[in-house]
Amino acid sequence: MSVILHIETSSDRCSVAVSQDSAIIFQTDSAEKGAEVSESKGTNHASLLGTMVDEALSFTDNHAIPFDAVAVSIGPGSYTGLRIGVSMAKGIAYGRGLKLISLPTLEVQCVPVLLVHDDLPEDALLCPMLDARRMEVYAALYTRALRPVMETKPVIIDES
Repeated sequence: MSVILHIETSSDRCSVAVSQDSAIIFQTDSAEKGAEVSESKGTNHASLLGTMVDEALSFTDNHAIPFDAVAVSIGPGSYTGLRIGVSMAKGIAYGRGLKLISLPTLEVQCVPVLLVHDDLPEDALLCPMLDARRMEVYAALYTRALRPVMETKPVIIDES
C-alpha cells in the first residue's frame, strides 16, 4: 500500500492531493480556495501552497495514514511556481524521511489522453504543450509508451 503526497505548481492552478494505491483520497486546489488566476502565478502559489499542504498532512495524520513519498511536478512551467512547489516537496520529504519523486509536467499531461483513448494507433504521437507567453509554448513529443521522441523545448508559434 503506497501513500503519496502530490504537489502541482507548474501551471495557473496550484493543487495538492494525496493518493493511496493510485486512488485520490484527498484533493484541494487554488480554484477551491477562491484564488484568481493572475499573471504572477507564483505569488498566489506562495500564499496558498503552505495551507493546502497543511490540510493534506492534517487529513492523513488524523486518519493515521503514513506517507511513503512526495511527488512534485518539475516543469516546464512558471519558474516561481516550480521553485515554490519543489522547495515545499523537498522540505516535507526531508523532514519526514520520505522519498521524493519528480514528474515532468508535459509527460504527465499525456496520461489522461492515454487512459481515455485506448484506441489510439500504435504509431500515435502525443504532443503536450504549455503556454510560455509571448507567442511561445513549451512542447514535447511522446510515443504511446511515453518514450520521448522530442525532448521538451520552447517552440515559437507564428500566425500562419
